Amino acid sequence: MMKRWLGGLGGVEVISKDRDTLRDAIERRIGAVAGVQSMEIFPGFSLFYQKARFLSGPSEEGGVRTVPLQDVDKQIALALSGDGRLPFRAVAETVGVSETQVRARVTAMLESRQMSILAIMNPLAFRERSVAWLGLKIAAGSRSYEVADRLANEEHVSYVFMCGGRFDIFAELICDSDEHLQDVVETRIRSIEHLMSFELFLYIDLHYKLLGS
Repeated sequence: MMKRWLGGLGGVEVISKDRDTLRDAIERRIGAVAGVQSMEIFPGFSLFYQKARFLSGPSEEGGVRTVPLQDVDKQIALALSGDGRLPFRAVAETVGVSETQVRARVTAMLESRQMSILAIMNPLAFRERSVAWLGLKIAAGSRSYEVADRLANEEHVSYVFMCGGRFDIFAELICDSDEHLQDVVETRIRSIEHLMSFELFLYIDLHYKLLGS
């Protein structure tokens, strides 16, 4: 789970194993949190692109994109999500396969950009950093995938997912300053073809929670 505080609003990313569990988490747990007055839900259709980015600007390595995974790959990735330094032998014991198979599957997922193992830090911990959540509405008759692909290739975008609700796509922007963020929005985002409108939510604070915790 990831909590984003967005200038008077609180945003929470909820990941569940199925729709029933998700609905229960929203209705019984999040809705019962003291201080929550109302909620707007954007069901995620596809995590199109993700790259843990802490500094703005170009990066030598690309992020991960949505690719179908085999069951064993999912189990391996889940085991490593709690500790990316976990020895392959320990992963093999958890998943129930050989250490050789774990090593081969991890190598394949890394090379195909299905998975990335790296240190996670809060980008707001760095000085002179401006992070924002961007909600985009796509023009009628246009394909959301085309806009999502354009966003995924923008050097300041770290996260793109396609959703339902009043927005079609959400994207995360990480820039050096508020002025830099404004420049990226004006020169890069507004020029995206098929984009009808967008809304910008500036981060005030950001909290991470490990998967499964």
